[in-house]
Amino acid sequence: SLKQITLDGDYSSLYYTARALMRLQAFFGIIPNIMGKGIFSKFLVEMLFRMRREIAPEQSPVAPEIDSIIVLDRTVDSLTPLLTQLTYEGLIDEIFGIHNSTIELPQEMVMDKQALKDKPIPEGKKIKSPLNSNDKIFQDIRDSNFSSISSMLNQKAKLIDEYYKE
Repeated sequence: SLKQITLDGDYSSLYYTARALMRLQAFFGIIPNIMGKGIFSKFLVEMLFRMRREIAPEQSPVAPEIDSIIVLDRTVDSLTPLLTQLTYEGLIDEIFGIHNSTIELPQEMVMDKQALKDKPIPEGKKIKSPLNSNDKIFQDIRDSNFSSISSMLNQKAKLIDEYYKE
């Protein structure tokens, strides 16, 4: 982290990042263009090239699938961590957390309480719900700004209501 590097003088996070990029290159081939912007990213790129030279004789025969990587460090881009996601999917991620294209919702949020009147709901039980483009409504609104979603959902609700009235 930036705190570790700048305040503590601990560069181990750069080393672990370089190792992770080397592992990535073992699977997807050597990345020919690696550029860094910022003091610490240049240090990382140099470390990566040094690691590459050390394993050069054992280089994998994997054809490169990634042609470039640009490494930015926080000294260059300090604003990005402060930004929030303003899309519907981003809002879901901020509130519930999306893991492997699924969210875990409390059972009482998903299940119909009238239908479960006789069955007790175990407390704390969560239900996994997939988030993908198979859901037509989610497909339409996932990348929309959440300020415009209410009108979109209102239109969709009217269409569904008209469909069932026919």
